[in-house]
Amino acid sequence: MNNTIDFNRFSLLVKRQWVENKKLFLMASVIILGSIIGLYGFNLDIITGNLFNAKSRMIFSIGVFFLVGTFFTNYILKDFSNKNDSTSFLLIPASHFDKLLSSLLYIFIVFPIVYLLFFYLIDFSFVNIGNNIMSNYDGKSNVERNEMLVTYMMNSDNLEIGIITGIWLMVQSFVIVGSTNFEGWAYIKTGFAGLVLLLSIYLITGTAFEILVTDLSHQVEINSNSYSQIKPTKEMFSDIILIALKYAFTPILLLIAYFKLKEKQV
Repeated sequence: MNNTIDFNRFSLLVKRQWVENKKLFLMASVIILGSIIGLYGFNLDIITGNLFNAKSRMIFSIGVFFLVGTFFTNYILKDFSNKNDSTSFLLIPASHFDKLLSSLLYIFIVFPIVYLLFFYLIDFSFVNIGNNIMSNYDGKSNVERNEMLVTYMMNSDNLEIGIITGIWLMVQSFVIVGSTNFEGWAYIKTGFAGLVLLLSIYLITGTAFEILVTDLSHQVEINSNSYSQIKPTKEMFSDIILIALKYAFTPILLLIAYFKLKEKQV
């Protein structure tokens, strides 16, 4: 089997994913829509038009985005959590790269687009409903719009959104690695492994930060008569972490998943 991508095989795999899972995808979409609408409806004051503020809505949307995203990723790769299903999936006449790429299409492109579209439309609708009620109630119209979806997402230089996106990509990639490695209760095992890894990274980076920022300082000679004091800062660490999230961790995790799938290929 040719290990490079074949667009015909790839399109058939994408179609297979949809045909086998379309009912569940539609049911999950209805549940997500109903949950978001229910939350907004519960928090909308039908008398005054008050709605919980943009920051709260942003936090809620991000939390659901992360949680539902991990469930979705684990489900897309469910064939690897059961030995029999894994064997059947691996016997499909397509390369491991085609199979991985078809899953990544749903995980990294289809899911975010659908979720953000759902959330934006619901947020936009309820904000307008709240403003109309408020305008009739006291002549004002000042319900805050969801700044994450309306403004922040349009600003590619925004540090906060960059970090959130990087973390989401890394979390999804970690779930991909866990789903392709663990058999049986893959989601729980991946979650446990992630907590252990997160705690280890926190302890290691926390210790390193304290050593470098608190204790370490040294002189760097600029010329024969002058010196400059150089000392790492929190901003420097933030920049390094952001670069790693955007350009290092996710590709490394996906590469691990690729070779693990290649190892299983029959």
